[in-house]
Amino acid sequence: MTDTQLYLAMAMPTFAVLVGILINLVQISGIRGEVSGFKVEINGLRSEINGLRGEFNGLRSEFNGLRSEIKGDINSLRVELKGEINTLRSGLDLLTGKVIELVDRVSRLEAKIEK
Repeated sequence: MTDTQLYLAMAMPTFAVLVGILINLVQISGIRGEVSGFKVEINGLRSEINGLRGEFNGLRSEFNGLRSEIKGDINSLRVELKGEINTLRSGLDLLTGKVIELVDRVSRLEAKIEK
């Protein structure tokens, strides 16, 4: 075996290993780039989620405000209805009293007429 053959026999596998290492480094670099891209996408999604959380909290507070407003309206209607019912009751009591008075008068008149 000549020196040139020995050098080629040693250099070819070494060159193949070095080329393999270089290709692996390029692939690793590409993978790192993709991972960085994923990180950017994930951060974008996180910011969108935080924005949605803010909107949801705003809607929640608006809903709670409307709920309180509706409760207040219902309570005021309840008070107003109670007042109206009490007015109707007092009017009905007055009317019932007047009817009783009329029945008593008619009974007295009937008694006078029969005599």
